[in-house]
This record gives sequence, structure tokens and C-alpha cells, in this order.
Amino acid sequence: MSERVETEQDGSFIFDVNRFYYDAAGQVIQESKPGQAGFAQYVYGDDGQLVFRDRDADNAQSTSGVGKSGSGLDERVYALQDARQNITAIIAKLPQGTDQPSAWGVAERYAYSPDGELAVV
Repeated sequence: MSERVETEQDGSFIFDVNRFYYDAAGQVIQESKPGQAGFAQYVYGDDGQLVFRDRDADNAQSTSGVGKSGSGLDERVYALQDARQNITAIIAKLPQGTDQPSAWGVAERYAYSPDGELAVV
């Protein structure tokens, strides 16, 4: 596993912003932020394509509905790919209203131009 650290500089101070951890194939498997052990975790299929991502959406360690119990990871999204293995949609729980449960649906759709430019549709 390898690690990459993103930093920001403010004058003479350098701040640790994000840490990314990679598997042997070079894919991000975990992302963390200062003060958070595991901000996001990524799971890939046997074909190397992203299956889902879990993250701590509310920055509260006490809430967790996905991943390891007590991890603080409370949001899961799934990635759908086309035949060229481009991500074409993100599936997530969508808020319905105060008295209705959340339902799964398409949160974002993506299209690609012939030269590969990404557009959110």
C-alpha cells in the first residue's frame, strides 16, 4: 500500500489536507482528513472498476450505517459503468421528506464526448 498527502500552504505554514492510500494496482482504497481515521473507503470489483464508496458525510464518528461498526461511515454510493468502463451514474439514497424514508435513485449522471470530455447531465 502506498500513500499520497495533499497539502495547502498559507504563508509559511503547511497544512495536511487529505491523505490517500493506494493498493498495489494504484487505486485509491482509503481517504482520510486531519482528525478522521477513515473519511472515505473505496471498493473495487475483480475487473478493477469502482463498485461503491463509503464516506463520513456528517463528520460524526458516532453515526455509522455502512462499513465497519463504529467507523463513522454513514453514506454509501454505487458507481455504474458503461461498456468502456466509464462511470455513467452514481446511485445513492435520495432524501424524500421528513416523514418518508430515503429511497435509492440516480444522484448524478455523466456523459462523455467523443474526445473523452466529461459532462454532468
